[in-house]
Amino acid sequence: MHSLLITLNATAPIVLCLVVGKLLTRTPVLRGVDWGSLEKVMFWVFLPALVFSAIIDGDFALRDSWKLAAVFVIAQTATALAAVMHARIARLPAASMTSLFQNAVRWNNIIPIALAATLYGDAGLELAAVALAVMVPIANVSCIVVMEYALPHGAGTSMRAKLAAVLKNPLIIACIAGAGVKAGGIALPGALTGALDILAAATLGVGLLVVGAGISVESIRRARLHIAWATTLKVIAMPLLTLALTTAFGIDGPARAVAVLCTAAPTAMQGYIVARNMGGDAGLMSSLITTGHLAAAATIPLMLWLAV
Repeated sequence: MHSLLITLNATAPIVLCLVVGKLLTRTPVLRGVDWGSLEKVMFWVFLPALVFSAIIDGDFALRDSWKLAAVFVIAQTATALAAVMHARIARLPAASMTSLFQNAVRWNNIIPIALAATLYGDAGLELAAVALAVMVPIANVSCIVVMEYALPHGAGTSMRAKLAAVLKNPLIIACIAGAGVKAGGIALPGALTGALDILAAATLGVGLLVVGAGISVESIRRARLHIAWATTLKVIAMPLLTLALTTAFGIDGPARAVAVLCTAAPTAMQGYIVARNMGGDAGLMSSLITTGHLAAAATIPLMLWLAV
């Protein structure tokens, strides 16, 4: 019951922000707002700041860090492959496939971090930091690479052109820069980290409003079977796989619980911004974000109960 209340407290504000974003598109004052420009600012400024900050805050100092890292890599890879296989079997367009892929590998870290901190204190936060260090770079790099190679872009169709486009992507630059700072043990000036923290903090609120503005009931109705399958894969199959992997790796206690929490989280709103800016199926992505958060309110407490 306690974990259910924590989950509801973490997911309800997110769903409410999505609803507010949709309502803003219907208000006379904001009806002519250029959401596209805001999405570009998200893609080029806010999201890179969030990704960079998440990577440099990651931690591999814990006893089970490398085991947990292996669990996260296997779980993300398996879930992503299942999403791609479904898209191929269902003969979905490439744009829709990339949204299913993003749904599989991205995760809203706000929910598991809140739960980990409440249930296990500083130890829970340290365990969640391992997930941030592993899953955030994997999600961003794999999504950009898949979208760049699966979707038609103006950069050209040659391998060199596509590789150059990948390396110029702001999220890839943020991953490389964050990894370099982390690996080199570089201490950044307080003014710079403070500015990054401000930009990163703005990402969630602004991003959820943008995603909410893009919600389409028609998109949900049209792709309801694919959405139901993808949501089940994300919030049920992935954490169950993680539970099996942690058992196989001999991980138990809080480490297993936090690992399951992190993989039980619904997909992140960043996927919508990336889809809008790189030619993915943004309508499907916004539907997956919305349904995933609604479903997670019920599935996360169940997964946590199984993990402990």
